[in-house]
Amino acid sequence: MAVGDVKEWLAQGKDIPSNEHLALVEFHDITRARLEILSPKLIVSPLLAHNFDCIDLAQLLSALDYKGAYRAIAATLPNPRMIKREISSICPDLDFQILLIEGGGGTRLN
Repeated sequence: MAVGDVKEWLAQGKDIPSNEHLALVEFHDITRARLEILSPKLIVSPLLAHNFDCIDLAQLLSALDYKGAYRAIAATLPNPRMIKREISSICPDLDFQILLIEGGGGTRLN
């Protein structure tokens, strides 16, 4: 499941993926019922979006007892370990990592 701004995505001329294995969901549409229906094993989002950030989403997922992995994506970040430590202290049971997208298109986990 990908969490983001669906309207912005469409405004940029991008299509919503039509795939039984992927759902694009707005932050404010995440509920316990939606998680039960979609049953995602992995949730990805931008580290920082217009109407939420990774801490907001981590706290929501934790409150909804989400048991899968959550990965936040960022282009660059001066201290990703600081954010990881903060989320780990707030949501200790959440499987959280930051994926850094490097200039060449590669990713690395932090």
